Order: sequence, then structure tokens, then C-alpha cells
Amino acid sequence: DNINIFQIVQKIYSLKNFLSTSEGKLILESYKRAYNILSIEEEKDNISYIGNPDSEIFTDNEEKTLFSKINEISPVLESKLAVKDYGEAILSLTDMCIPVKNFFDKIVVNSENKEIRKNRLFLLSQIRYLVEKIADFSLIEI
Repeated sequence: DNINIFQIVQKIYSLKNFLSTSEGKLILESYKRAYNILSIEEEKDNISYIGNPDSEIFTDNEEKTLFSKINEISPVLESKLAVKDYGEAILSLTDMCIPVKNFFDKIVVNSENKEIRKNRLFLLSQIRYLVEKIADFSLIEI
């Protein structure tokens, strides 16, 4: 693959502009929170929580809404990235702002029920996966 400096610069500017917005800051904070929880739990459990959650196990509307929104955003993000429209790809993440905020405000990820906990960690992995299609947000300072 050839490296296209113009596309890299375009992506950097799109990301910089996005992160200067309140939505961008919320997505970055939410990503960092999901990333940190996953890192701790993956190390503790000695496994990677990579995979799809089971929507039948969700117990709260916040989980269902977030999962639905992730599934709605994912193909849009993919199609924008396929045509190198980084600005629109990044903006597609804004639709996740309210559902991800509500999830973190109302849901305890580490449920006493092991299946529910595992499923919630898989849901967090979906946030991580989706955001990392744009860039490795773990390297961005808040």
C-alpha cells in the first residue's frame, strides 16, 4: 500500500475538528472509559472481550438502545471510510453520544450476574471497535 500524505492530513484535521466539539469530547471520554474498563477486566479475566453481545441478555433499555445505535452507525461509518470521507465517518459517531452517555450514567458494567457482566463487556468492546476504525483514541490525551 502506498502512503497518501494528503489523506493522513485530511484525517488528522477531521479528527482535530471533531475533538474540539462537545460531541467529540464526549465520544473521547466514553471511549476512554470503555477502553479502561475493558483493559482492567480483560487483564483480570485473562481473556479478550471481542465479539458481539447477545441482545437477548440485555436487561435495561440503555443497553438495548446503545447496541441498536452501534449497529445503525457501523455500516454508515464503514461506507464513509471506504470512500475516504473521514469527516463524515467521524461525524457518524455523534449519533452514539446520548446512548453511550445514558449507558454509563445508568448501567453498572460489573454486574453480579456473570452472563450479564460478560455481555456488557462485549457491548463496550463494540464501542472500542467502532471508534478505533477512525483512530486509536487511547493515544489521545484528554
